Amino acid sequence: MIPRLIKVRQELPAPELKFVAAELLLKLNRFADRIKPGQKVAIAVGSRGICGIDSLVKTVSDWVKAEQGKPLIIPAMGSHGASTSEGQKKVLAELGISEKTIGCPVCSEIDGIQIGDLAGTKIFTDRFALKADHLILLNRIKPHTSFHGRYESGLCKMLAIGLGKRKGAAEIHQYGPGRLAALIPQVAQYLVRKLPVLLGVAVLENYRDQIAGLEVLAGKEFLSKEPPLLKRAWKLLPRLPFPELEVLVVDEIGKDKSGTGLDTNVIGRMDLRGLPEPLQPRIRRIVVLGLSRKTAGSAYGIGLADITTKRVVEAMDLNAMRENALASTFLERARIPVWFNSDREAISAAIQTSWRRSPTELRLCRIKSTLELDQFWITENLLKPSRAKLKILSRPRKLKFDSAGNLS
Repeated sequence: MIPRLIKVRQELPAPELKFVAAELLLKLNRFADRIKPGQKVAIAVGSRGICGIDSLVKTVSDWVKAEQGKPLIIPAMGSHGASTSEGQKKVLAELGISEKTIGCPVCSEIDGIQIGDLAGTKIFTDRFALKADHLILLNRIKPHTSFHGRYESGLCKMLAIGLGKRKGAAEIHQYGPGRLAALIPQVAQYLVRKLPVLLGVAVLENYRDQIAGLEVLAGKEFLSKEPPLLKRAWKLLPRLPFPELEVLVVDEIGKDKSGTGLDTNVIGRMDLRGLPEPLQPRIRRIVVLGLSRKTAGSAYGIGLADITTKRVVEAMDLNAMRENALASTFLERARIPVWFNSDREAISAAIQTSWRRSPTELRLCRIKSTLELDQFWITENLLKPSRAKLKILSRPRKLKFDSAGNLS
């Protein structure tokens, strides 16, 4: 039996930078006169759906032109985009970044060039970055979903893995997540010396997917100034306010929600064999009902769930999942869970296997995604153990299903 749920809202910090383009231009002007007329400037862009990423890239590109440089866009997303040159170009186009929208060429080449060796680790990078007179990186600073350290998702990781393309990503990921925290800054430091890094645009986002702040760092500042930005990002990360749940129902996962589809920092699961799991939250059963529209079939991360639906399985781009899993080496996250024909069956199966005999003991939470955690649905017994102040938005009500058994 599926219990009645109430809708609640938790208050989360959400600072927002109002005049993003003006702030970015102001900070870019610190590097005025560094670009000589006619010099080629490569702008490295990843696959993350940063708020207004097309506008940010356009602002940087126009600034380069104003400095009389010649901008070009290069993908810096490792093996994303089904691990093909055209696939990565398509990912950027879906983010609104193309030659037509930005006004400069988009140069995509999936095969990185080896430029060195660091204690036995081969170092690869993008050939367009290598040939440019200047290199600009643009990325979000955020807690990673596979490892933790002083450097996680950010400019250093983009240098070490994103710009390494398919071969570079595979080379570094082969050591497993236990080594990534130490290896990324070492490789980044090596590349800062070898590549013409002019600057990096570091973006912070709030839980509403809005830009909370940004900094423009010189290449030599990446290693010293990224850790404080990561600490700020941790404070902005939305969390579930419950230490323990029997069932978590997630309406949708996708690459636009998290690099792993499900943010491991939210669900309390790394699911990487041999490595310790986060202490909280402890969730017995996770149900994924659907894929986001923007993820375009990439269901990487579905392996973190216990149960899913037929429509998720039918919508999967298996090739994209396989390439992502091979490049990251985290094969566990591409496993397909037990699946059911409808939402009702999937949720019921999670409750049935949750090891709670009494319905009154069952603690269930339903969220839209691990990115959207300001409002969600819970069983009433979760009000008191919540670590955050919750505002009740509805009376207890039953979930409504259509004739096919899916949530309406």
